[in-house]
Amino acid sequence: MAVLEPVNVMEMDRATSQLAEVHENPTRVFLHVPLAPDGIHWAGTPAQYIWQNGHWFDTGGNEMDEQEVPQKFRDEIAANRPAGRIQRGPSVTWACDYCGQTMNASESNAHLQQHMKDLIASAGPVPKPLESERPITAKNTHAKGA
Repeated sequence: MAVLEPVNVMEMDRATSQLAEVHENPTRVFLHVPLAPDGIHWAGTPAQYIWQNGHWFDTGGNEMDEQEVPQKFRDEIAANRPAGRIQRGPSVTWACDYCGQTMNASESNAHLQQHMKDLIASAGPVPKPLESERPITAKNTHAKGA
């Protein structure tokens, strides 16, 4: 018996401690509302049919026989078979805004620190502050009697 699975299966990436998608279960949901002959009022209870990985499930997520599903929904799945994602890149990538280098996101902090060190080194030595002849003292002009 098949079990209705999550659409996106996520796992923790050890390098970044972030969730990354590792698998996708193609899923389609169909709603069926039976109408009375007048086409305005309901003639029965609405139903939900779920197709996932070649199996059909009812409103409660229980697997059901394909023959119990209305023909129009079976025809739509046959004509437009879900294939999942066509293209999937690396789960964790990062591109530097300064040099354009791409790498794992866990390496970005050290990479940016190196850019900062290179920038500081290219600026030259830090000048010493000017020494004043006398110390600056602030006069309290807000106190009473001053």
